[in-house]
Amino acid sequence: MDAVISALLNEGVPVLRIGEKDYERSVATSNLLYRFFRPGCVVQPTQIREVESVIRVAKSHDVAVTIKNGGHSYTGC
Repeated sequence: MDAVISALLNEGVPVLRIGEKDYERSVATSNLLYRFFRPGCVVQPTQIREVESVIRVAKSHDVAVTIKNGGHSYTGC
């Protein structure tokens, strides 16, 4: 995951890492089934080019991507 995070940061993509307060806030969910799920990092792209970078980096490192949509799904993502 370190290589993925480094690549994303090099591309200017905002990355939240485990242990950071904003990371913990971003993964918090009220669904107890997913309460302990902790992704390796959370990205919060704000521009189309950042989304493209996330997909490209994830694909090149064979990392799954999950899109969080504001809490209106079964998992609370």
